[in-house]
Amino acid sequence: MDKSKQVTRYLRILTQIGGGLFIGPDEPEIPPMGENYGQALSRLLLKRDEMSKQIRTELSYFSPEQIEQSFGRDGKSLSEEAKQFISRYRREVEAAFGRLKPWYSAPLFRTKQLADFEHWAKHEYFSLDEVVWLSVGLEPEASFIASIKEFDERGSRQKPDEVTTYMSRHKEIIRRKFDPYDQRHKPKFDELFAWINEVDLTVHSGFYGLVSRRAEASGKAFQPDLARKGDYKFDGRERVSMVKLIAAMAIDAYGFDPTEKRSDIPKEIEGIADRLGLNLTRKTIRKYLREGSEKLPEDWKSE
Repeated sequence: MDKSKQVTRYLRILTQIGGGLFIGPDEPEIPPMGENYGQALSRLLLKRDEMSKQIRTELSYFSPEQIEQSFGRDGKSLSEEAKQFISRYRREVEAAFGRLKPWYSAPLFRTKQLADFEHWAKHEYFSLDEVVWLSVGLEPEASFIASIKEFDERGSRQKPDEVTTYMSRHKEIIRRKFDPYDQRHKPKFDELFAWINEVDLTVHSGFYGLVSRRAEASGKAFQPDLARKGDYKFDGRERVSMVKLIAAMAIDAYGFDPTEKRSDIPKEIEGIADRLGLNLTRKTIRKYLREGSEKLPEDWKSE
């Protein structure tokens, strides 16, 4: 078994263990659902990576011949030893990730609850709830919509957690702009795109790209500098790389410390941008520094 076949076989074994949890080397874009959510999901992704490394290390103890004899081309077990190996790690996956709420499991396991932007790009309009959930990269499923209502289906008052509180506030911001009197108004794509840029609303890059393209197609699109240059077309992986780069430069060149609750560095960067004729708000700078900092390993200060 050559190296490339071994890598493929390992991946298929990992898929048998964790489904979409271990698919591919690329991180999913973290849905923008609040700072605490981002930190929690980053920790889960780190735990996933540690488990993947552990499984791959244990698989490396098998000889190539043992791998071929114990695991099929699809990664399924062919021997009792392989069956026990897969079962043991499935239990570990279940213990670590089995009871997560869907807004955590969706990006971790790449489930169908992640927004299918290609599908939604064909729609002529979005409802308020569709805008709310698609804007953070999730499908506007009934369970998500119901999770941020004041009362559940039995009429009992729901107890919001940090994520549902964030999403309730996020929805209220959008509702007050596009449907303040609860008349089920549906925002036009050009109006939605212009407003997102005007208030610097934090949204998923896939949603931003979808809305910007539909707004441009309408011939009425608000065109910020970034959109004119086509930067809105970058995908989630490019955005992750971008925010990592921004955080690295801020930490190394300006002494930015992500652990500080309030830092003067964003203000300093805002001043530099102003002197260069670049229109950047301190809020935008803080947002990208925060996103990039969430990608740092826990022991980054010791490295």
